Amino acid sequence: MRSHTAWRRAAAGAATLACVGLCAPVALGAPAPGLDTAAIALAVGSNGLAVLILQNTLNDWGVASPTDGRFTNTTVTAVKAAADQIGMAATDLMTQLAVIGFGPRAPQLQLGAKGPEVATLQRALTRAGDAVAATGTFGPTTKAEAQAFQQAHGLQPTGIVTLWEVEEEAAATVPAATAPTGTPAVSDVRAGIGRLATDLAGKPYAWGGSGPGAFDCSGLTRYVYREATGKWLPHSSYLQWLVGEAVPAGGLQPGDLVFFNTDGWGPSHVGVYIGGVDADFVDATDPRGGVQINTLYSAYWARHYVGARDILS
Repeated sequence: MRSHTAWRRAAAGAATLACVGLCAPVALGAPAPGLDTAAIALAVGSNGLAVLILQNTLNDWGVASPTDGRFTNTTVTAVKAAADQIGMAATDLMTQLAVIGFGPRAPQLQLGAKGPEVATLQRALTRAGDAVAATGTFGPTTKAEAQAFQQAHGLQPTGIVTLWEVEEEAAATVPAATAPTGTPAVSDVRAGIGRLATDLAGKPYAWGGSGPGAFDCSGLTRYVYREATGKWLPHSSYLQWLVGEAVPAGGLQPGDLVFFNTDGWGPSHVGVYIGGVDADFVDATDPRGGVQINTLYSAYWARHYVGARDILS
């Protein structure tokens, strides 16, 4: 991703916040338990969290899919294309979904397994916060990460997993934070979030990093919210997109999370909005830029902006 710190002030006049907020988040609602049932029932016309997870999976398979939480005929075609990649001539949608690792009938993956389905599982583990290289080989490192994931989510740490097991647990309802006695005013909390995020500017970038020494984008937002509010966020920009409430155009406040589409599909990048005359936000951009302050007024960020979430509501 490009670094814009050097020229962001000069570009501020070239774009306005009118560009921002044109693509409001889909109202997917809070994640609900029993997503396996939702997976079985998927069909044209379905919408919601289960569809969004499927769309992320399709993109993992290299099959372009929108990430809007809506199941269309295009989604049916994409599911078949993904299933065809491993030579499975499945003719019905439910079998195709299982072939690509989606749903309770998905094959279990374990030590020694190889293929694109393993690489998809490894990317899902990474989205869930367990950084795993997408090698396509289920080796000892992947097994250890799978076991750590299972243990962290109250599952038997067998190291034998399905893609859906990982996706479902990663998308589970974010636990509510326990409010301390004498809860401060929301405005003070927002100011504290902004100060902490700003103080982290200059920290290095690390893929999978969640602080305090180095961060990736969702690791930064996760750390800031945990330290400033005690609120727990998943280590994934896609899953953070499902938390809180959508922020209407023109309604951004310090502490809101701002999301960007930087790799062609979905809310793939996230930062902490801190406000100011330049509509600044703090994000962990890339290894060159590290944690830095950028502006929504810049042409790049305005063009890639997809929406914001109010995590404190």
